[in-house]
Amino acid sequence: MKKRYLFAGAAGMIAGAVATKLLTRPRDVSWPDSLDFIYHPEHSWFTHVSGVRIHYYEAGDEHGPTIILIHGFISSNLIWSGTLLPLARAGFRVIAPDLPGYGYSEKPAGAEYTIGSQAEAVVALMNRLGIGRAIVAGASYGGAVAAMMALDNPERVDKLILIGAVTNDEVKKNLLLRISRFPLVGDVARFT
Repeated sequence: MKKRYLFAGAAGMIAGAVATKLLTRPRDVSWPDSLDFIYHPEHSWFTHVSGVRIHYYEAGDEHGPTIILIHGFISSNLIWSGTLLPLARAGFRVIAPDLPGYGYSEKPAGAEYTIGSQAEAVVALMNRLGIGRAIVAGASYGGAVAAMMALDNPERVDKLILIGAVTNDEVKKNLLLRISRFPLVGDVARFT
């Protein structure tokens, strides 16, 4: 048998396995079933902000200075899992949300996922948690969200930390990133 037929057969089997996995997976996460492989489950919390369920990490002294850590595009608060506890031990109250549409936060189909709407969601989370002012740190797309918070709500941002910040929504117009928003394609991209 020719190698190309073997390759085509193997590729078909892999594609079938991935499709089966994606089509049979649950639509929502079972939090109790996930606890064994979640980083810092003892610091994971959920709340509702503007009708959307938001997942966030919270650790540290609730009376210490607050620092909010904002993740980037196609990411989650998992990127802060190695930073969360060292900052908490240094005396900070650390909040690391999964932005709406990411991680364990709700992903409303008709929601607007722009820099501005994400910044509004973080400010609404601050309101919900009783945080007046905070140090806000953002990585990549999260840096743009943090900068938008500082521009629109300067009275809420004590200090601003930008890490490899994206400075506009143009990144979302990239063809590959637009394609990744399609249900199965985005799932496969996050799956790998």
